[in-house]
Amino acid sequence: MYEKIVNVVCIKWGDLYGCEYVNRLYAMVKRNLQRPFKFYCITDDFQGLRQEVLHRPLPDFHLPQTAKGPWKKLILFQRELFDIQGKTMFLDLDVVIVGPLDRFFTFSELFSVRHEFEKHKENDTFGNTSMYVYTVGTCSEIYEGYIQNQNAIHSQYYTAEQEYVTRTLYSAGKLVFFPNDWVLSFKEHCLPPLPMRWWKVPRLPAGASIIAFHGRPLPEDVINGRWPLDGKPRWKAFYKYVKSCPWIEEHWRE
Repeated sequence: MYEKIVNVVCIKWGDLYGCEYVNRLYAMVKRNLQRPFKFYCITDDFQGLRQEVLHRPLPDFHLPQTAKGPWKKLILFQRELFDIQGKTMFLDLDVVIVGPLDRFFTFSELFSVRHEFEKHKENDTFGNTSMYVYTVGTCSEIYEGYIQNQNAIHSQYYTAEQEYVTRTLYSAGKLVFFPNDWVLSFKEHCLPPLPMRWWKVPRLPAGASIIAFHGRPLPEDVINGRWPLDGKPRWKAFYKYVKSCPWIEEHWRE
């Protein structure tokens, strides 16, 4: 049915996420993508990755000392990205795949992404880069522009790598947005509002394919019914609360 092989790419550096995040991500893609695919992990440590994962070394990417946020993700916009060619889906390591992925690859030939998650930004002109689909090499101005103008870009966008990427491509007419209900935020769209989150389990909205976890809690936290405070005052536990969520465990597995 499908002739062309597509790519799925993730990036892992540092020690925030272990190899199990990559391995589970591969398994979720395999269960939800019908067409043939190659799965790549660009990483500084490939130990423990399952054999189906094609690993590539994390390139040197120098950032200003004041830079914060996942700016290293910009390496995906190089004109040449190892041996990766053609249509490619990028996925953050902490997403949970709950539905079909094929529709993302047929949606458009342009860089495709979801609007930013916050309710008041869901019709703005920039997107959330927890996931996106593009053709490798077609948006190289993102990488090259950043290398040439790092300080100016950081002063304008501060920590928002995704705002730099998506506003730049939108202004150039090279970006389209997926329907918002295809990719959802756990905190914005699944977590019950206060005080109901104290007794209600987070819901899985119908029609979603991907649930993104940005910041805390992570999928493993939700499975265990905890929301780490990470040094924040204990009174914040009043609203940083989540009940154990069986449907996360059902999908987030090898």
